[in-house]
Amino acid sequence: MGKFYERVYRGLSRYVRQAAWFSAVPEPESRKSGEEAPRKTRAKSITDNGGKLLYPPVYIANHLLEYLWEIGPVEHGGMGMDPVSYREIESWRRGTGIELKPWELRMLRRLSQDYITELNQSAAPDRSAPFGDPYMQFSREIVGKKVSSAMRALAKKE
Repeated sequence: MGKFYERVYRGLSRYVRQAAWFSAVPEPESRKSGEEAPRKTRAKSITDNGGKLLYPPVYIANHLLEYLWEIGPVEHGGMGMDPVSYREIESWRRGTGIELKPWELRMLRRLSQDYITELNQSAAPDRSAPFGDPYMQFSREIVGKKVSSAMRALAKKE
């Protein structure tokens, strides 16, 4: 791919990796008590605390993101997740009647690989987001209410 397509890829890849990071369910850190807390995706944890999901802007070829989400960013194989196959992309293309240029086809497959890689790496609880700091996007009002509620509960126990 040329320089132009490589720049397009980097922008789309950052968006896809951010989506995978939000979709990841981080492994629980060391459990001190015997009870297991319900595991949630990062997106669910952030929105439950009043946060907003922060995505990088995409200025060019954003139609490829729409196509990737419509196809599905992964396939499920016998050993887990696999990148979307050329066969699956071709089947989707025929079914929708959308014509893809060769570079778009290769880009969709590459973005699918990026999604899987980031999703797997994002199982680490300390994995940084590919873009921005989503944890700083919390609603002060919702967090304040949760802290107040926790303090009241502690006060009742004493």
